[in-house]
Amino acid sequence: MGFNKKEKAAFLKIVDDCATIMPREMIQHKQLVLFNDDKPLYQRLYFPLLYPEMKENPKGDPMPKQSFRHYPQRNRNGDVITYRNQKTGKLDVIIKGYQEAKITNTHAMLVEQIKRILLKDYKGFRPFFKDVHIIRAEFIFKSLDSFKKADKDAISSGNYILFKETEPDLDNLEKLLWDAMQEAGVWSNDARICSKNGILKRFGTVPGVIVEIEGRI
Repeated sequence: MGFNKKEKAAFLKIVDDCATIMPREMIQHKQLVLFNDDKPLYQRLYFPLLYPEMKENPKGDPMPKQSFRHYPQRNRNGDVITYRNQKTGKLDVIIKGYQEAKITNTHAMLVEQIKRILLKDYKGFRPFFKDVHIIRAEFIFKSLDSFKKADKDAISSGNYILFKETEPDLDNLEKLLWDAMQEAGVWSNDARICSKNGILKRFGTVPGVIVEIEGRI
């Protein structure tokens, strides 16, 4: 079941009004980049994004893309519908699939935020149709209550990075984000991504993701 209009409006109001602190960099340092800042062939985009809080994700942590859920199609009596496969001559079943609401809701809210940032900060932007390079993508998870005080203090002050070594997998976190970027019109297809640098998952005070990319214009 998707977000209703009231839930969607409430989340976007938080983003628009900055009622919550957006994800931020933990360590201030000179970023490694592939291209000089003055190179006119490439444009750099910066996105701090929030993930919506919901029953399945109460902290608003980054969400991974998940596989479609599959089920056999049934008739009104609840019996599985079968048909004769013309190639094999055997009985087969009709399989249908769906994506869980928590994933579709999260995807939709990422798309909305990305579109708003493009309209606000990058007026006249056109999707990248050539090579795209991920300068960094920091997936930030809410600090745990069980953390030692020293770790909590370090996270707050930015003394060091406390990496997240457990699920979700980093590549699945990327997939949902790149799909949202494509739908929002950042690039024509995520196959345009030619290089990646500085992609990590860590703990922080405000959950979300920070993305910085360069694309040829």
